[in-house]
Amino acid sequence: VSFLDALNGGRGSAVLDFLRERNTSFITESKSGRTLLLLDGTYSMESLIDGAKMAIGEMFNRAYTILRENNVDGAFEMQLCVYRNYNAESHDIFEHSGWENKPDNLRAFCGRIEAKHGWARECIELGLLHAMEEHEKDPVSQIIVLGDRGANTPSDLTEKRAPRGAADWSKTKYAERILFQDQLQRVVEAEIPIHSFYLKNTAREETFEAMSAATPGGICKALDVKSSSAVEQLTSAITQLLLKDLGGDNLVPAYKEKFGGGKGYIDIS
Repeated sequence: VSFLDALNGGRGSAVLDFLRERNTSFITESKSGRTLLLLDGTYSMESLIDGAKMAIGEMFNRAYTILRENNVDGAFEMQLCVYRNYNAESHDIFEHSGWENKPDNLRAFCGRIEAKHGWARECIELGLLHAMEEHEKDPVSQIIVLGDRGANTPSDLTEKRAPRGAADWSKTKYAERILFQDQLQRVVEAEIPIHSFYLKNTAREETFEAMSAATPGGICKALDVKSSSAVEQLTSAITQLLLKDLGGDNLVPAYKEKFGGGKGYIDIS
């Protein structure tokens, strides 16, 4: 079984066996990471969703290539989540995949996602709520947020939830208002880094920059999903964060040496 066949087939144990058999200088400690990726899924984000679908496979391939070449015994899981806004149907406000250690199911999830709804500032607060719910089940090591607007404010919640009324909201898991600052504080206390990539400066100014700065090691960078290098930007940024999560800063220079320097490369330092 080849390395890439095992990787693409989701056979995590086969991947690690392959790496161990061909490298005698592996570190003795096995490292693992769980990355939760939050995507803005509103009507203006079709390019982002399409880009994520195209980039997922290459993220996994590159990450495991760098791990193998640097004798790191590591593996990771990723969950993709999509947040929208309170004008969406209850089942569309927030969607997520399962936790996956192979790209196929994540790519399939992206293929089912439709860019729709949206109402200025978006429901990042629900993404952080979900992240902490997942963290309480099994620790999440990092959160990555991509979007073009910041999180809803308390006054936004009042305005946007009003049309449906309390009786309607009571039938959902969002019966009570979810405040962004409350959820961010939970993430801060759990010491989980939030890395944010803004598609418009508005998102950086409203939420992204301060949100990432509040968490340990969080970064905030621009991302242009409408450029010809959009898929490479997504691949570059997220793969490096996957590697940094597993090997600190040691694996990022290795990635830059092998894959960096070209159009679309994003420096996450």
